Amino acid sequence: MKAPAAITKAGTTLTASPDPIPLEDGILGETVLSWTTNAPHTEFHVDAPNGTLFSRGGTTGTARTGKWVRNGMTFYLQDSDNPNPLSPEATLGSIAIAVQ
Repeated sequence: MKAPAAITKAGTTLTASPDPIPLEDGILGETVLSWTTNAPHTEFHVDAPNGTLFSRGGTTGTARTGKWVRNGMTFYLQDSDNPNPLSPEATLGSIAIAVQ
């Protein structure tokens, strides 16, 4: 099963590797998120634009999860310089991860 493509605003790319995550044991996996964007300050949040903070970065970067990613978990890349950085309007992109 192929994971859905990332949804991004113009000027942003967002990928996860591996995606889908091969299931080795249990129901959880890990992946590496990579991004490029025009926003100078970014944050990744889990399951919602205002969800749990996962990582902070800049215009480019990578962030490795631990073995806690479940099937369908979605990561949101937020523009942390936006006046309301946790709002959907500040979302630069999102990616849903498949675990199989």
